[in-house]
Amino acid sequence: MARYISSDTPIEFPEQDKYRRNTFVGSILKSINSAPVDKSTVIGLYGKWGSGKTSIINLIEAGINDSHLAEPLNADRPIIIRLNPWLFPNARELSASLMKQIADAYQKSKNAKARLLSKLILDYAAVICGTLTLNPLLIKLPAYAMFMIKTIEFVREKLIAKFFSQKTLSDFRSEIDFLLKNEFKKTIIVIDDIDRLEIDEICEIMQFVRGVCDFPNTVWVLSCDKTQVAEALDKRYGLENGEIFLEKIIQLWYSVPDPNNTDIHNLLIEKLEKINTEIQHGPFDIAAFHGYYSWGIKPLISTPRDLVRYTNLANKSVADCEDEVCLHDLFAIEAINCAFPRIYSLLLSKRDVITSHKGQPDELKLIISEIESIAGKKVDAVKFLVKMLFPYTASVIDNYHYGPEFEAVWRKECRLCHPSLFSYYASMNLNEGDIPRKEFLHFLDSLTNAEEIKRKLTTCTFDVYKSLLRRLEDYDGEYDEAWIVSGCVGILESTRRIIPGPSDNIFFDNHMIISRIVYRLLRQISDPLKLQTVVDDVFSQVDLPSSKSILLQIIGHEEGAGHRLCEEKYWADKRSEFYDRGIISTPEIINADPFFSDYIFDGLRPKLLTMQDCLVPEVFFRILKTRQSWASSSEIRTGRSERKLSLPIKWFYDELGYECIKKCLDDIVTNGIAGTTEDVHIVTVAYEILKEISNRPPLGSAE
Repeated sequence: MARYISSDTPIEFPEQDKYRRNTFVGSILKSINSAPVDKSTVIGLYGKWGSGKTSIINLIEAGINDSHLAEPLNADRPIIIRLNPWLFPNARELSASLMKQIADAYQKSKNAKARLLSKLILDYAAVICGTLTLNPLLIKLPAYAMFMIKTIEFVREKLIAKFFSQKTLSDFRSEIDFLLKNEFKKTIIVIDDIDRLEIDEICEIMQFVRGVCDFPNTVWVLSCDKTQVAEALDKRYGLENGEIFLEKIIQLWYSVPDPNNTDIHNLLIEKLEKINTEIQHGPFDIAAFHGYYSWGIKPLISTPRDLVRYTNLANKSVADCEDEVCLHDLFAIEAINCAFPRIYSLLLSKRDVITSHKGQPDELKLIISEIESIAGKKVDAVKFLVKMLFPYTASVIDNYHYGPEFEAVWRKECRLCHPSLFSYYASMNLNEGDIPRKEFLHFLDSLTNAEEIKRKLTTCTFDVYKSLLRRLEDYDGEYDEAWIVSGCVGILESTRRIIPGPSDNIFFDNHMIISRIVYRLLRQISDPLKLQTVVDDVFSQVDLPSSKSILLQIIGHEEGAGHRLCEEKYWADKRSEFYDRGIISTPEIINADPFFSDYIFDGLRPKLLTMQDCLVPEVFFRILKTRQSWASSSEIRTGRSERKLSLPIKWFYDELGYECIKKCLDDIVTNGIAGTTEDVHIVTVAYEILKEISNRPPLGSAE
């Protein structure tokens, strides 16, 4: 999957400027050009991290170079020096490192005087490195202390001068000043990211610029966050207001203007549109996105750095999720991730609460309360996105409640609020039994082929089988008429794999889902005669007796006002035809059909009354075991699960008599049909129930 990751590197040329800062840059260039020759000028460029200070410095440099583009290459041009304060091991060596960088810049020139200047600066650095610099607080010291310090400096200067061609510090400085004023055009020296240095390093730079290297005809451009630097000066010197001290060093300052919101959001829309068109993604609801963007995303993305970080996050998320999650939800969740990583982490850690209809109100209130405490002034935008992304939280935010029935819609729309999809987003792994969306859509395409449906549903794992049925149910109302016959046949034939286990509702749940899907498929046909033709077609293609019985139940289902899906006479005729075919006369067929016991008390019951030979021990025990598995958890806890056995035993007792039931139970014990401890318990309870309803002496037990 292609990714389009933007680098957070500054721009270098005017044509790359998306925020129309040319007027601002032009103002700084005018100040640089008009700076006096006989002294140094210090310009401050103030802005918070991510505001684009380095980009503006690059534009200033490009502007200076462009203004001298027509001059010959060997002509004297303004020299631009970019000092990097990071290229030194500690604060004590900062001045030497910066002066060496200045000397190296002059050394690269082809001008002989520039190389001479480079040597003078290196000698000057050698002399001055280690010299005591005056702390601003020394002015508060007693006169004798000031005298001692100045005396030490004078003696040290004389000693050092003895080893440097008998030149004093003043001699070196005079020669440097003369060359800069008379032999060179303006020198512009830039130091960026000052606010990211340690406190001692920040103070060292300020002393360096204003005291050590305040060369004439030189313009210093210091880029920093004014607040951060002022706080560093406060801490270092114990000042009450570091900004006042900063203003004594910097004569002219510019604050980076905030980009025009229109420019930022035009660029943001441009980048999101690129993601939409060039990366494979899930469904995209443009109306939902407009709401997300206006009330949630736009207030959270307000700086150029926000824009780069956000689009990178969105890019990665869309590329990773492909078509599993809808695009507008990914855009929204990544806006929260960009602006408030702590809130994003909170949502991930509480995903079981915010995506479940069983989430406790108290838990949701705690989550929303924590979001409010983190989001600050942008709380409205964050809460809007949270309630739109995770509708169950709206019960706390807006007192608006959603029921679990919405989860089918959310699943179909690939919404993050569906538990399985948010889990997938958080882990980049599908839950057990889930299948990729593209594979499910391929399954939908196969609904015109009954054999392909049957093959898919009977060869996949049981978890995938359950997932396919549930996801197919989500598409109610969108079933294609071409799916009806093949879909009904393939789904009904898959019932052969649904085998109930002890205390397991899989049997019942999937039977109900199958019934609902087939019912909704048939409901697409409004013409009664056409519907009867389709039912006949499905009936003729289905082999399993249980599948035919499900179909009969579906067409006989009474809707509102007592109306059935098919006409009552057609349903009654079909029912009689089914039960008169003798399809249950062979015990092996009954025993092979996993749905037999589900219908023993419905359609097949009248037939059993005339076919006592069908009540073989295997079939009877299967009926008992299935009824026992239907016990609820509360019935199992309270020891009343045996009541589920009463109904079949009483019914058979009333219809077939005591001796028939007694013989069946005895044969189950004798033939070893009850093979497990649980099986033995079921038969023992059956003996007791038969004793109670017949008022006879003890009959024995499975033990």
